Amino acid sequence: MDYSYYSYFRDSLAWFEREREGPRRTAGGPGRLRLGADPGHYAAGGALEAGRGQAAALGRSIRPDGELMLYLLAREFVAKPATAVRGLPEAEVGHLLQADVSEVVERSARGSESEELSAHALLDTVSSRWDGLRSASLEIWGP
Repeated sequence: MDYSYYSYFRDSLAWFEREREGPRRTAGGPGRLRLGADPGHYAAGGALEAGRGQAAALGRSIRPDGELMLYLLAREFVAKPATAVRGLPEAEVGHLLQADVSEVVERSARGSESEELSAHALLDTVSSRWDGLRSASLEIWGP
């Protein structure tokens, strides 16, 4: 990746991370839609932190494009639909995502000689491991 893109991806992720720190209040009582920061931000943020920790434990890091990709996939393609459609608790979805992202990072690191894990390497791993990921049980993406 051309290093001139680093700041773009870092800035984009920073914007999403600031957004997730917004106020949260429940409209209409327990179990109803939360207003303010959307629940997907918290589950995805926890998943990204788990991935960063796994990468660090392996002596690697996740490139900014990889971090943004993991965050957006976790938030937009798993956390938000699972909480909005299935009504699953955010904490439950967050635990699934943390386990999945840790596994994806670990397998990507094993398959790469680079010190930094790219979005491409991570997405290849997601694709090859889809059936074995815990979040696949939610049947959001399909086979």
